[in-house]
Amino acid sequence: MERTSVEKIIEQYSDNFIPRKGGRQQITATKAILLTIWYLANTETFRQIGDRFDVTLSCAHGTVKQVTEFLVRIKHLQKKGIMDVIGAIDGTHFKINRPKLYPEDYCNRKGYHSVVMQGVVNSSMLFVDIYLGVPRSMHDARIFRRSVFTELH
Repeated sequence: MERTSVEKIIEQYSDNFIPRKGGRQQITATKAILLTIWYLANTETFRQIGDRFDVTLSCAHGTVKQVTEFLVRIKHLQKKGIMDVIGAIDGTHFKINRPKLYPEDYCNRKGYHSVVMQGVVNSSMLFVDIYLGVPRSMHDARIFRRSVFTELH
């Protein structure tokens, strides 16, 4: 994210901000937004984020929940069709029942059985490709390389 985008979100959030007590001091709107961005961009636990931002585990969790709810409420105000952005790619796990054949192949890193779906959307937020059914915990980059989308584009 660009600094100006973060500053705009902080400004919008400040107008609706309800301070939370955390750690040794009250959390500011700026700290709440930065904590949430860090959480969304990294794979750290709430305990690790609490340590990083000097707040309790429960305060880190509550802050992320509060900021995320705010972002969902203002999503209609956000700019779409950002210049030089052609789309977005992400993957997610869909929980499945334990397969009878090769169940260990479908057990992901979190310990449950799943298949992975990769979605590709264009700048108009329309799906242009969906790749579904990859077993087990596979890195997003590897799934992308295996998808038909890479052969077509």
